[in-house]
Amino acid sequence: MYTPEDPEKYIHMNFEGKRNAYGLPFIDAICSMDPESQNLIIYAHNMDNGTMFAGLLDYEKEEFWKEHPIIEFNTLYEKRQYEVIAAFRDRVYFSYEMVFKFYQFVDAIDEADLKRAEQAYKEKAYYDTGFELEMDDNLITLVTCDHYQDYGRFVVIAREITEDEA
Repeated sequence: MYTPEDPEKYIHMNFEGKRNAYGLPFIDAICSMDPESQNLIIYAHNMDNGTMFAGLLDYEKEEFWKEHPIIEFNTLYEKRQYEVIAAFRDRVYFSYEMVFKFYQFVDAIDEADLKRAEQAYKEKAYYDTGFELEMDDNLITLVTCDHYQDYGRFVVIAREITEDEA
């Protein structure tokens, strides 16, 4: 879901607009859909019963990544494939903390900005996937709560596979 005027509308709501503990996956309001941001940040709950984004936690293990390197992102209008390039734990930071905040990286300003993001992903990642980012790469960032620390998050970053690469 994408409701920039009410960013967390679907965090505890279903398609019918009724309260639901599961909620629905939603795109961060800082992302643009027209034109689309370079990095779509999508949030969903990590449910104890294994639903929603609970499966993201499996990407902590390199073996799981090797068996499941591709993520599909399907909408009503198209199907896309993304290759997982990094998986890591992080947290939501206070505004005064001067660190790379994965949840604020939406569009690279320039090559240096992109390389800062790449370096941060590589430093945080559980394993080396050998990726190198290019300015025309489109990313998807999947985020779920992870209670390893206060405001903890588990993050999976993936790069879109273009038709030329498919």
